[in-house]
This record gives sequence, C-alpha cells and structure tokens, in this order.
Amino acid sequence: MACTGFAAAAQTYPARMVKLVVPFPPAGSGDVAARLLAERLGPVWGVPIVVENKPGAAAMIGADAVAKAAPDGYTLLVAPNNLQTMNPAMYKSMPFDAEKAFRSVALIGTTPFALVAGPGIDAGSVSELVALAKSRPGGLSYASSGVGSVQHLAGELFRSMAGVPLTHIPYKGGAPAVVGLLSGQVDLYFGAATAVLPQVKAGKLKPLAVTGSARTALLPGVPTMDEAGVKGYVSEPWIGLLAPAGTPDAVVARINRDLRTVMADPDLVTKLAEQGIDAAPGTPEALDRRIATERRLWSRVIAEARISAD
Repeated sequence: MACTGFAAAAQTYPARMVKLVVPFPPAGSGDVAARLLAERLGPVWGVPIVVENKPGAAAMIGADAVAKAAPDGYTLLVAPNNLQTMNPAMYKSMPFDAEKAFRSVALIGTTPFALVAGPGIDAGSVSELVALAKSRPGGLSYASSGVGSVQHLAGELFRSMAGVPLTHIPYKGGAPAVVGLLSGQVDLYFGAATAVLPQVKAGKLKPLAVTGSARTALLPGVPTMDEAGVKGYVSEPWIGLLAPAGTPDAVVARINRDLRTVMADPDLVTKLAEQGIDAAPGTPEALDRRIATERRLWSRVIAEARISAD
C-alpha cells in the first residue's frame, strides 16, 4: 500500500507548497540561487516554493532537518559540496549518515575559486610562487575562513600536490581573511572569485590561478591550476539539490527535468553568474558520481593533513 501511495503521489507531484531549505544565512550565493530557482519553478509547478534558511554547524542544522523530513519531494536541500564530501571525514559524529540520508536530484552549479597573492608577494605565476615558497625559510602562509573550510582544504591540496611549504592561518570568515591578505598578515588566499574580484580589479591582489576544471568568465585571463603547472589539481566548490532518502524515483525525475528546463534560460544563467555560480545542471547519477569521487579525494587530504573540526 505504501508503494502504491508513493506512486500516486509521484504522478500528481507537486500538489502543494515545496520548501527549499538553505543551510546558510540569507544573501549568500546558495541562498540567492535557491531564490532564483524558486522564482522560476513556481510558475512551472503552479504551487508556492518557499526558501527557508537554517544556517549553522557547517550546514548540518539545515541538512538534518531535510534528512528527517518526509521523503515526498516537498522538502529539498540546497546543499554545499562540503556537506557531502568533506564533513563526513572531519566530524567524528554527524546528526545523520551523509551516505544514506539523501539522494541526489541535480547539480545546480559550481562556484569558481581563485588563488590570489597579497601585495608583498613577488610572483606573477604559480611556478614563480612555488619557487618563492621553497626559497623562504618556513615557506609562505595562506588564509582561510576557518579550520576545515573549503578554502582550507583547497590550500592543503595545493600544498600536497605542488610540494610547497605552506602554513595555514584560519580567520573567522572570508572577509577578515581578505583583510589579512591585503594588510600583509598572510601571503595567499584561496577564495571565491566574486569575493576577491574587486581587489583584483583594483590591482591590490594578484590572481595566479583558478582552482576549478575550467577557466571562469570572471577572470578569463587567469589559467586553471592544471594549466599553471599543478597537473590534476581541481578544487571546485559546488551547490547541489538533494532530497531525503526514499524520495520516489518519479518525483526526483520530475524535479530534475524541470530544474534543467528552467536553468536553460540564458537570463537565469546570467543572474547565477553574477553571483559567482556557473550553471551546470545534470542528472542525479552524475551528482552521485561527483560526490563519491570528491569524498575519496577530500577524505585523503583531511587524513594526511590531520584536520578535525570537532
């Protein structure tokens, strides 16, 4: 009977309000993406779509609420990549099993990061930076928005793959990290391209590479880390849509189909790009593969660097 009920619900989905839970504060890129999607999907579905912010505990408060919601497609999670690919290796205990609590619906997009050098660093390329770091006793320092953050792990991956001596300096947020970089307290920063772009345009920070698999339109002249000589390096934060485990296949397929349809609108793609999000919707299976691959990568990096967020 339960299976029959789910099948019937899938055929009529959505029949009432849908909630998008955003596990970060308002006004961030993930929040804006959720609201843009809600605006587009609402008319398609003919029901209200409410965005609810539940920040805290490295996105786990909001994620836990969705993990415990009914698996019917009416409560969805706008998830950052660290929730599924980094947190499981950094936290001894989580309020849910990251591998079993959710099912993938779709990737929404990637958020380009850049490696930028402060005003006191005399290096115009990644190769020059590596040489400089190796020539200095103690190497160089890099800032992040906190221990276990995406910026922190991007730096650890670079340290490992480039073989350079780097000291991690955690700040309480991305904005203080940029201030520290500008003032010369630290040498480098791995951060969202949108966050560093104003200082780059002003000539105060030097972009040496972007960390994703492709160049970004925000910094078109800046090479990827792979192009800059650190072969195979990719650290590409992303935002995805997840549903509680047990959500019917037909419901997931409907959400995925409609999400990809509205995201084909050039106007929406442009608006996402203005928030530093490169639209990249795909299948649930593609997101599953991405999560599995990145979970293996970041588990290794976290173990080797002995990072713990507890």
